[in-house]
Amino acid sequence: SDFIRRIKELDADERIEFHFLGKTDEGLRDIGVHHGEYQRENFARLTRDIRPSFAAVFSIWAETYSHTLTEAWSAGLPVLGSKLGAVGERIAKHGGGWPVDTTDPAGTLALIITIATDNGAYERALREVEMIQFQTVGGMADAYRALYEKVLAKRVFFDGPRVGCLVPPGDRGSTFVRVALPLRHEKMRERLWAARLPAADTRKELHKWIDRLELNTVFVQREALDMAAARVVVDTCRAKNVRVVFEIDDNLLDIADSHADYAFYESRIETVRYLAENADQVVVSTPNLREVFRPVNERISVIGNAIDEWLWFAPLPVPARAHRDGTVIAGYMGTKTHALDLEMIREPFLAARRRLELDYGLRLDLEIVGALDDDPVAPRWYRRLDVPKGCSSYPRFVRWLRATVDWDLALAPLCSEPLNHSKSGLKFFEYAALGTAGIFSAVGEYPQTIQDKETGILIAPGLSTEWEEVIVELAASPALRQKLTLGARQQTLERHLLADRVTSWFSALHCSKQDAARHAPNAPVS
Repeated sequence: SDFIRRIKELDADERIEFHFLGKTDEGLRDIGVHHGEYQRENFARLTRDIRPSFAAVFSIWAETYSHTLTEAWSAGLPVLGSKLGAVGERIAKHGGGWPVDTTDPAGTLALIITIATDNGAYERALREVEMIQFQTVGGMADAYRALYEKVLAKRVFFDGPRVGCLVPPGDRGSTFVRVALPLRHEKMRERLWAARLPAADTRKELHKWIDRLELNTVFVQREALDMAAARVVVDTCRAKNVRVVFEIDDNLLDIADSHADYAFYESRIETVRYLAENADQVVVSTPNLREVFRPVNERISVIGNAIDEWLWFAPLPVPARAHRDGTVIAGYMGTKTHALDLEMIREPFLAARRRLELDYGLRLDLEIVGALDDDPVAPRWYRRLDVPKGCSSYPRFVRWLRATVDWDLALAPLCSEPLNHSKSGLKFFEYAALGTAGIFSAVGEYPQTIQDKETGILIAPGLSTEWEEVIVELAASPALRQKLTLGARQQTLERHLLADRVTSWFSALHCSKQDAARHAPNAPVS
């Protein structure tokens, strides 16, 4: 604060106006404009309103990174920053500002006035800011995580395979199901060390991560990379004799242009194909996907989806059923890509609702989680359960779901289209863990997974009217629901837990290139 006050005292012509964001020292209250505390996500809007010429980061100690510097650059502002520590180092490396001596207010004032009268220098700094590439919060978290895990791994002697994972951004459910939970499973951690790598830095930093973490394998999930980054991964790993394992759990090669996410995936299809072609091993979730990718790469393992036993079964038991006279609650959960699937059974469900009320005196409600956007005009035929803030990541979502839903039966409709033909039986396992009897389209892996009328009910594709009959039958029969619930739960506990997949995942990830060449290309289904 003394440094800033001295600059202002020296500014006899009052050419500088200071604006302060956040908490400020009492000694600066009579200087400039004070905007008070603010939320981080509002920083860009505030800078647009203030329209400053510079951002000032006058640290009086050597910072290790300075997020304030990053925020200023991300808002398009050149920075006057302390020459101490990371602030000065980053300005010297990237440009986009000027390092200042925070013990020399007169020199700093002279520098500001010089820049203000030299449009060329200021414009050059603006161009340098535009060229700076910023790491996302997620990417930075990945980098810190990988570094910390490396340090911990060195403290505890670990003479096993080391895997670096590149996954799509965000907390996708598929990333937890296919990468995070399998590789963090207690049985896996005894055999294999894994860390999530910052995908955003792949092009420039991969070789450093491979050396720093002593990686044996780079594990790439779905469309985690763009084409340029994918080529860097393949070329770098080949040069360093590191295996590339590519995981894919959807038929993105044949995605229809009518699919809700077609626009998103269209530009990524060729990257998926490139990674599948050039990977040392491809891992898919169903036999159907193996046939889709076999022409691209014969080195394919099928590792079926499974649910984490601790997440789904401990410490809570199967949810207890509340006593509801005359009401049956059906449930559905899914992403918005399944809106057409749910719409397929709208009319059969409404017809079943009317029949149950007339013939059995039962009220049939439908609760949905996700699935589709609400139509503000059309009447609702369902009741939405909103996922609370903070529960979007898969583990937290599961805990919330188990504590919240109380469904008598659950629905899993799938239209007969290429993407759905490669779907796994994951929803069957999840419904079973919730203690809910389910009705499923005989599409994808469901016919091979479910024992019809024993662990669930299957409906052939194209027979949407049959949904009405089956919904009425299941809603009107508590005995049938109990039979299916117990059968599904037993099957899931015996055959579809993550602990049963650890060996298959380990085999896919740790096999050396020499070992892979000696083995047959098609691994058995797990």
